Amino acid sequence: MNLTNLTEEGDDPGYACRSTEKGSNIASIRKILKIRPSDGITVQMLKPYILDQVDDGDTGDITWLLVCWVQKGFVSLKSFVAEFNELADTITTGEDSISDPMT
Repeated sequence: MNLTNLTEEGDDPGYACRSTEKGSNIASIRKILKIRPSDGITVQMLKPYILDQVDDGDTGDITWLLVCWVQKGFVSLKSFVAEFNELADTITTGEDSISDPMT
């Protein structure tokens, strides 16, 4: 996957990172990566997708997550994963977050 060519679908520039749209996407990521609801993703889990070592057709599509990372300017992957896990935990527990960590 060429991450520099990833673009967002549609006319909404914030969609890929908007937390209100991510509940089902997070459930999908957990299923694809075989993560229990109480666990988080790791940088090591994402590396094969970033390095184009995984056929999404065989495993599932996590492109939206990578698009969000790209739109955030390729921030530290460790920080990005921590933000994702915070959002996933917030969605799973139903707690309101003061801020939207994915924007």
